[in-house]
Amino acid sequence: MIESSVAIAVMNDDDLVTTTREIASKSNGVEAELLLYLGEIDARKLYRERASPR
Repeated sequence: MIESSVAIAVMNDDDLVTTTREIASKSNGVEAELLLYLGEIDARKLYRERASPR
């Protein structure tokens, strides 16, 4: 994390904006895939057998 902070601090403005957009794009893809998996877990009602007995 500290290494990333140092790298960010020395980036020029264009590189910082470009890299931020790339990271956001990757994040959107991961979140979309996560939602697909969560939807399938919900459809199969897998949470029922794994729920806490409280």
